[in-house]
Amino acid sequence: MIETPSFPFVEGARIYQIEALNAWKGNGYQGFFAMATGTGKTITALNCLLDIFQTEGRYRCIIVVPTISLVDQWVREVRKFHFVNIVKISSKERNWKDDISRLTASACFDRNSSFVVISTYASLAKKEVLGWLEDLPDDTLVIADEAHNLGSPLLINAIQRLPFKRRLGLSATPKRQFDKVGNEAITRYFNVFSGYTFEYSMKLAIENGVLCHYLYYPHIVQLNEYEMEEYSVLSRKIGKFYDPDTDSFKDSPILTALLIKRKRIIHKASAKIVEFERIINDLFEEKGSLKYTMVYAPEGVCPDEVLFSADIDDRDSLEEDELPMIDIYTRIVSNVDKRITVEQFTSKESDRARILSDFTNGSTNVLVAMKCLDEGVDIPRAENAIFCSSTGNPRQFIQRRGRILRTHPDKQVACIHDLVVAPYVDPGYETYAMERSLIRTELKRVRDFASLSDNSSYSEKTLQDITNYYSINLLDDEQN
Repeated sequence: MIETPSFPFVEGARIYQIEALNAWKGNGYQGFFAMATGTGKTITALNCLLDIFQTEGRYRCIIVVPTISLVDQWVREVRKFHFVNIVKISSKERNWKDDISRLTASACFDRNSSFVVISTYASLAKKEVLGWLEDLPDDTLVIADEAHNLGSPLLINAIQRLPFKRRLGLSATPKRQFDKVGNEAITRYFNVFSGYTFEYSMKLAIENGVLCHYLYYPHIVQLNEYEMEEYSVLSRKIGKFYDPDTDSFKDSPILTALLIKRKRIIHKASAKIVEFERIINDLFEEKGSLKYTMVYAPEGVCPDEVLFSADIDDRDSLEEDELPMIDIYTRIVSNVDKRITVEQFTSKESDRARILSDFTNGSTNVLVAMKCLDEGVDIPRAENAIFCSSTGNPRQFIQRRGRILRTHPDKQVACIHDLVVAPYVDPGYETYAMERSLIRTELKRVRDFASLSDNSSYSEKTLQDITNYYSINLLDDEQN
């Protein structure tokens, strides 16, 4: 028996989810929800689709998401609402054309036909897929998860071919960094010229108990002599593109390449490995266990000189001079105590559902990942997180914080350790002004993380030396 679509929880939608629905309807069934990670963006969006069904007796929807795993996650959530006629479009699906053809034909002959199509952004960008989707009925609702992705040049063109009047964008991090064109395209498509249709901040979510309280511990890490030398050479080259009067960089493919090279130095800083080893051992000593701990490891491989700077066993058994960074961090965890169970969570793993299940029930103590936990993975049982990877994209840090702050009946408070590389550049160097600007930007992120924590005074003390050195007043930045 097919059940009538309904809200999946007996208590009904939360007050802020109802407010979001009403704001969206008041904006002509268009809009953008800027909601903190972990506050139920998916449920809030599907409640909008449910409202359409309750009003019109049918539902028609296209949902676009960044990854295949998110396609499957949305399918599970859609089914909780008892929506049917679900079609998945991704590189894994082979029969989607037949399914879409069936839906299109059904809609032509049955004005009350209902369906939900869920596609990855990669599939959406294909002309063949767009050719089918744009023929769906005009009253189809477009829901874009992690909608900041739509600002990419390829997807800007694609989304314009889905001019359905009902549109809803979702993201915890709506703004695209250094991308005015992309941000403007998103604003136009979702009709949010005067601000987001609905906002639900992390601060408010913590205050209301939607997300849990957390402790935040930043760790300032330095570059070694060799790394600093290489870093300085690249900085001098980068400085040629920097305008101190406007505090901005001139666009250039050369600049992009240089920034990537320098980011790799920060990413793989040897002192991170040493500091991580200290943190993980202290955590085990304090708690007697590493259960429910997530580690975000840097991407790439580890140079030989870094391997020998940390206490890592079995170096002689290495056949090559380089080892994946994720393996280095995984081995450090394993070496803490033989009773600790640790697994990697990467795109290569075929049994990721099992890995997450084992972590949730405690049989796996520690998860070590790179980017795979950034978007769409629900792990509310996680209590500790260690950020070892450096990124110039604040979105990734915000997504990661949201993952660890999801509530669980057995979790009282979360704990985040954040390894921050902040080199001390001589004030006499020609690149000092540029470095000061970059450091200030990074410390503002740290300040923002600290401001919502239960131990903000700890961060103030930790940052004091570096802020004094660069004459940075984070309170002034906050007021501005």
